[in-house]
Amino acid sequence: MEIALDLLSRRAYVEKKMIQRLSESGCNMEEINETLSRLRQWGYLNDREYGKNRIVTLQSRLKSRAFVENDLRIGGLESGLIKELMNSYYPELLEIQIARQILLRNPHKQQRNKAWGPAFLIRSGFSENTVQQCFPEVSST
Repeated sequence: MEIALDLLSRRAYVEKKMIQRLSESGCNMEEINETLSRLRQWGYLNDREYGKNRIVTLQSRLKSRAFVENDLRIGGLESGLIKELMNSYYPELLEIQIARQILLRNPHKQQRNKAWGPAFLIRSGFSENTVQQCFPEVSST
C-alpha cells in the first residue's frame, strides 16, 4: 500500500500500470489485489476518471483525436473504454475547433505558405475530414 500511495502522490495511474509498477517493486499478487481493492474503494484508482481527465488535459494542449487515443492506449486503458471516452468527451466537431485554434495561432505562417496549414494539421495527427473542414479548397488525393 505504501508503494502504491507513493506512486499516486506523483501522478495518476490506471489499474494496468499500477499492477505493473507494484509487480516491479516485488509485491506478490495477493498484496497487489488487496491494494487495488482498497484504492478503488477510496476512489484513488479509477480508469474512467483517469481517461476523462487525460482527454481534457490533452484538448487544452490542442492535441488531435489520434494523438489522444494513442496516449490513452500507451497509458494502459482498454480499447473499449478508450472508444467510449473519445465518443463522449472528444467528438469530431471539437477536433475541428481545436484545429482551427491551432491555425489561428500562426496566421503569419499561413499567409507566407498556403500549404503550411493542411500539412501541419496532417503531421499533427488530425484526420483528413478535419483538414477538409478547415480547408474546403483542398481536395483529397
